[in-house]
Amino acid sequence: MNTKAEPKTRDAHCELHGAYKSLNMFRERWTACGKCLDEERAAMERAAKEALAAERLQDQMNRSGLLGRFRAASFDTFNAQSAGQKKALAACVAFAAGVKHDQWASLMLIGLPGTGKTHLGAAAVRQVIHNGGSARYLTARDLVRTVRATWRRDSPQGEQEVVDDIALGSTLLVLDEVGVGLGTEAEAAQLFDVLDKRYQAGAPVLLISNLNIPDLRESLGPRLYDRMRESSQVVVTNWPSHRGAA
Repeated sequence: MNTKAEPKTRDAHCELHGAYKSLNMFRERWTACGKCLDEERAAMERAAKEALAAERLQDQMNRSGLLGRFRAASFDTFNAQSAGQKKALAACVAFAAGVKHDQWASLMLIGLPGTGKTHLGAAAVRQVIHNGGSARYLTARDLVRTVRATWRRDSPQGEQEVVDDIALGSTLLVLDEVGVGLGTEAEAAQLFDVLDKRYQAGAPVLLISNLNIPDLRESLGPRLYDRMRESSQVVVTNWPSHRGAA
């Protein structure tokens, strides 16, 4: 009765892991240290995951709508010196950390131009993306122009499709310059459609405006403003412009 020959082994030494048994694979080919091979395999898997995560991050940033200097804006680079600035920064950091796709919350940043509201909004976009979610930045005028573009005969998308994409296509929507450029009822209705749809879906919103509360309420209209202030925090940026005096 033929019996299968036992595999040929020999004692070997690894500089990292010490003694091990090396198995003869073929002629003068012997197996390397098993622990080294496991570590190499684990390192390759980590590298593949990191590359995939970096690709996802880049793709989400490309889709975010952030351009120029605001693409690199972060909470760490926000120059918070006064108590008000530190309070605003802390509120935005906490808001971004708690953003969930199906949990309604809104944050309103209001105040004069140049106080860093857009920087904080952009930083929230970056943070949500880094946390594994998706986020989109638009000005109110961008929103109107994007919806209006569907009115062309050659538009590849319909108006409702674009409204749904803006309203539901991201974990967080940051809408800047709210109250600017909404000169017609149609434009106000487009803004209402997007924000109301996010409200109904429980999708968080960060609104940025140079208007004060009474003017913002008038601009949004009583129904929409009432929705936006539910589970909402209002942060007033009442310090001098970062851009300096003219």
